[in-house]
Amino acid sequence: MTSTNGLKTWTRTKAAFQSPQSRHRCLPDRDQKLAELKKLIAAKVRHPTQNKVGNLNRKVLVFTAFADTATYLYENLHQWALKELGIHSALVVGTGKNRTTYQPEGLQRPTDYHHILINFSPISKRRERIRSMPQQGRLTC
Repeated sequence: MTSTNGLKTWTRTKAAFQSPQSRHRCLPDRDQKLAELKKLIAAKVRHPTQNKVGNLNRKVLVFTAFADTATYLYENLHQWALKELGIHSALVVGTGKNRTTYQPEGLQRPTDYHHILINFSPISKRRERIRSMPQQGRLTC
C-alpha cells in the first residue's frame, strides 16, 4: 500500500522495531529507525491529509507487537512531539500502564483506555455528547 506521505509504505517495507532485543543495540540519539520515524511523523503533521469532509487529518498511529518497544517509542517521541510539533500523544499497551501527554483540566483518568480512544477520535466517538469529557484538544499521535 502506498500513501502520499510514505507512512503506510514505510511500515510495510521497513523491518523497524522488530524485537525488544534489537532496540537495545543503539541509544536513541543514534537510532536511525527512530530518526526516520520522527521525520515521517513530522511530515504527516506538517502536511496533513484531508478526511472525507475536508478536515485536516494530522493523526498518526504506530503499532508494535512488543510492549517494551511501544514504551521505548513513547518515551523517545512524546516530549519531542509536544515540543516540536505541538501534538499530544499516548501509549496504549495490553500489559502495563497507559500513558498520555493529553491531560486537560477536569479530565478524570486521562490514561483510561476509553478516554484515550475518545480523545484520539473525538468526532467518531461523539465526544461532544459526553458532558463529563473536556471538549478542547485531542490526541494526535
